[in-house]
Amino acid sequence: MRIGIVTTWFERGASYVSRSYMELLQAQNEVFIYARGGEKQAIGDPNWDAENVTWSKRSRGFFVNEKEFERWIEENSIDLIFFNEQQDWRIILFLIENHPEIIIGSYIDYYTEQTLPWFSLFDFVICNTRRHLQAMSFHQQAIFLPWGTDTHVFKPNSKDDDRPPTFFHSAGMSTRKGTELLIRAFVDKDMGRSARLVIHSQKPIDWASDLSLEELAGKGVEVICETVAAPGLYHLGDIYVYPTRLDGLGLTMYEALACGMPVISTDYPPMNEIIDDEVGRLVRVERNYARGDAYYWPMSLCDVEDLASKMRFYLDNPEQVKIQSENARKKALSCFDWRQREAALNGIFLKVRKREIDRKIVDEVKVFYKKDRLKRYLGFVEPFFEAHPWIKNMVKNKMVSGRDE
Repeated sequence: MRIGIVTTWFERGASYVSRSYMELLQAQNEVFIYARGGEKQAIGDPNWDAENVTWSKRSRGFFVNEKEFERWIEENSIDLIFFNEQQDWRIILFLIENHPEIIIGSYIDYYTEQTLPWFSLFDFVICNTRRHLQAMSFHQQAIFLPWGTDTHVFKPNSKDDDRPPTFFHSAGMSTRKGTELLIRAFVDKDMGRSARLVIHSQKPIDWASDLSLEELAGKGVEVICETVAAPGLYHLGDIYVYPTRLDGLGLTMYEALACGMPVISTDYPPMNEIIDDEVGRLVRVERNYARGDAYYWPMSLCDVEDLASKMRFYLDNPEQVKIQSENARKKALSCFDWRQREAALNGIFLKVRKREIDRKIVDEVKVFYKKDRLKRYLGFVEPFFEAHPWIKNMVKNKMVSGRDE
């Protein structure tokens, strides 16, 4: 089969998910990547640029150019297209109307109350967490495939026995990872006297603390701001701390477990689907609240006092770090080895079939984008008229004179 994957494609979590799918599917299929524009592209990067990758023109967000997309489909004779976090639904409508013969599927991560039923437009959806499966239970071809990681890439490394106990945190490119909560817990409880905190981020984290990098360093906090290819910087820490507010998958937790690190994370799905007392600690949620973009699941704010308590547990019980480190690696090998999913994943793609499309949903999505275009137009016109009142008056007078005629 000739499979196309539509995805962002550079050093970030969503791209690693897509690449993980690609690597397993290549065992039995030809796989082609359509690297849509958006945040960034990795053209020329040997880790991401390859013969099977087509780089789209740069565009904002999740937009896909139809003519360019059509050419990619025809040149590669695509049989099935798999989308990762596609939030612009116009390209899905384009496929339904112009390529009804192509099977279309989606990796499940982002959805709102409004868009949830729209996923019935996909012939199949793959859910890597039980929470996503619950949300997609209405879909006739919603398939649960537990996530995992490459345990050959992410594995324990020798560590400096002379260094103090070290907490490690991956902030990535997002402000929802609980980075500011972690800094507050570590600094306010003066843990820097007996431990270190290493934070790896792909963007500056000055938003996370009023302290400067120099002041943080004086309190035992090291911030590394750079993009690092897999397996990343997990070897710099002993315990992984991830007090995230919201995650679709929790990719870094799987990686940390595979690296033999106990994990401290939020006691809320999908984090508590993965972490238990054998391999880490879960932090009590202080409160839940809605995200501004109306994402289907709520944000979960960790209790900072409980977070500090869970971190202190490992400082007071250093033997537990060693015990849970071994448990974490064993669990990763037995439950989260992505390579063990190869047969199951290829079997899914082989067996999925076209489904009859609900035209009511198609019409609903079309109406949404018509209204969206109008809102965008008005959003441009109104500020323009405010800045140029003489043009506004001219148009108004023209409209009045036209009615008089």
